[in-house]
Amino acid sequence: MSVGVVTPERVARLLLMAYLASFALPLRAAADTPLIYATTVPQHAVAPKLPAILHNEFEGSYDVRFVVGVDGRTRDIHVHANNLRPIGRSHGQPVGYDEAVLAAVRQWQYAKQPRPCHVSTSVQINYQDASGEMSN
Repeated sequence: MSVGVVTPERVARLLLMAYLASFALPLRAAADTPLIYATTVPQHAVAPKLPAILHNEFEGSYDVRFVVGVDGRTRDIHVHANNLRPIGRSHGQPVGYDEAVLAAVRQWQYAKQPRPCHVSTSVQINYQDASGEMSN
């Protein structure tokens, strides 16, 4: 098999293709859960109730992944990543934020699904009023 001439343009194109393909990779699924992404927004979404602890004010976003069951309820919820930064006089690591986000997503309700599907969504954290905002 011929590799061909390696040019900077070809390398850049291959890197771009690999980067774009990384967004299309499905989440790892249990044997009984198909590799499908839900594209709908929740019919009922609850904002995270952030803890009111002195000097524990952070803002940013969470990447949350979960499965929507056939009944539209969320399960197998986990925080994939977060991008939080302290505001005001806060420092260190946020206390109770992961738990607040997970508790909120547990209450989300989607439309009934023909079969379970994976969802990856972003939850925005905005501490001005000690509540979170959701965005997809």
